[in-house]
Amino acid sequence: MCTNAQSIAGHHVLIIERLGEMSEQGEQVEHLVRATIRNCLTAMQTMGVDAGEAVEMICRMLESELALLPQDRQRLRNVLASAQVHAEYLLLTEQRAMH
Repeated sequence: MCTNAQSIAGHHVLIIERLGEMSEQGEQVEHLVRATIRNCLTAMQTMGVDAGEAVEMICRMLESELALLPQDRQRLRNVLASAQVHAEYLLLTEQRAMH
């Protein structure tokens, strides 16, 4: 996989983590998480990465971050999990539009 695509995904995962930290402070970040995921996937596709591969890459990174987080950081965990679900949703939406 292209290291540029991995870099893009990694930067967006960092943004999502920061949004998760903001959510721990009581901030409403759901719309920003969805926009970040959408922007990440768009940037990766612009680089020629297949939508399925892009979603797989970002979901794998999000899962790795979730595995490292303690259970008591539930708001941050929820933000990472919702980002993953939104990425999968966008892929499903795109696949449906193609058929």
